[in-house]
Amino acid sequence: MISEARAEEKLMELVDLFQSRYREKEYRKAKICYDSARTIVSFLELPEERMVYYFGSRELEIEGAFPEQKVQDVMLKVSVITEAEHRQEVERKMQYLENRRVRT
Repeated sequence: MISEARAEEKLMELVDLFQSRYREKEYRKAKICYDSARTIVSFLELPEERMVYYFGSRELEIEGAFPEQKVQDVMLKVSVITEAEHRQEVERKMQYLENRRVRT
């Protein structure tokens, strides 16, 4: 079983990796870091003050180690990227079908 101290180390690594991925505009990888940290914190049932440390609190006006603005930016960009990729995939399939129809 992983100790709480080791889990905290891993969480800090995820914070650093999130920041790095964000700077490098690797938004999907940044989202994975954030989602992983959320999962770990939930699984370990860390005390509320540790949750606030990592994820902040609007009520207390505390910015967390995962800055809310960056997290929101990542979530938005990943959803926009996913939508754009979906549109491209539909267009490719439509073009494929059109090409098949022309050949027959």
